[in-house]
Amino acid sequence: FYLIITTEGELEMKTIKFKAISAPLAIISLLFIPGKEVYLGGENIGFGLKPDGVIVSDTYDLKTDSGIYNPAKNSDIKKGDIIKKIDDKTIESVYDLNDCISKLNSGSIKLELSRNDQTIERYLDVFEINGCFKTGLYVKERVLGIGTLTYYDPDTKTYGALGHEVKETYGTSPLKIESGNIYESEVIGIKKSKDGKVGEKVATLNEKNVLGDVIKNTEYGIYGHLDKPFNSKTYKLAKASDVKKGKATIYTVLDGNKKESYTIEITGLKDPSYISTKGISFKIVDKELLKKTNGIVSGMSGSPIVQGDYLIGAVTHIIIDDCDRGYGVYIEHMFKMLEE
Repeated sequence: FYLIITTEGELEMKTIKFKAISAPLAIISLLFIPGKEVYLGGENIGFGLKPDGVIVSDTYDLKTDSGIYNPAKNSDIKKGDIIKKIDDKTIESVYDLNDCISKLNSGSIKLELSRNDQTIERYLDVFEINGCFKTGLYVKERVLGIGTLTYYDPDTKTYGALGHEVKETYGTSPLKIESGNIYESEVIGIKKSKDGKVGEKVATLNEKNVLGDVIKNTEYGIYGHLDKPFNSKTYKLAKASDVKKGKATIYTVLDGNKKESYTIEITGLKDPSYISTKGISFKIVDKELLKKTNGIVSGMSGSPIVQGDYLIGAVTHIIIDDCDRGYGVYIEHMFKMLEE
């Protein structure tokens, strides 16, 4: 579970700048090498992912002379849609969106949208109300969130984190990104989980301290380059077939920037040939962790799982009705995504 930070506005004039770091423009294809040593993660990180366009984060009712208008009900424009073009003009920011609308008279405009990997066209009505153009849309440029670093590969200067995809809150597919960064993050509190309700890390996200970029957002995590590695111990990469049931250790941050280790019990293992973000089933048995969180909380996704000298996987999901139990992805499967 990663934690989404909600930021949205009613077509607000706001331009977001992403810091470029000195790294290749793309992650090279990497082979999973059993026994290869990588730096262990466990650090809390913030992330900001920007798609190719502007995200529809919500809609609202507009009172017009002809009745109530809502883009979701009247124009089939949904939460999670990404606005890519208006009347054939490319939209890259909220500023572009505002600029297009400010030059229009009231009426209907054609939108090119991306929805679950499909390109569709819809028509949005624009109304002049009290001297302002209104659309009934809330939009944002990025998805911001909190999660955990899984590993850092010193040979390629690349990292993996989260263990599963980042989605726009209302979408069903991994968010296709144009750019992204990871940021310094500090945990300032914990909201405990309870059966039926997921808790969360309460954490800051410092956009002034960019740690690296985000190149890929996949079903098995986010990947990119780091300016420099965290000070951490190295562990060997384990083959999925070598992971055993029984005691294991997870690493995560629950206070400030202090990374700590906690004991879990691996209770189930899926066939390693079946690639899944839920290959490892586990139960938290560490009394100190349960005292602090009462189970798995949002923001722990990506927390590395270790057995002996081997990094075997990462925390990915909580079982909501049994919050001290969850799932993890095999580390081999996280690397498989980079082989594509």
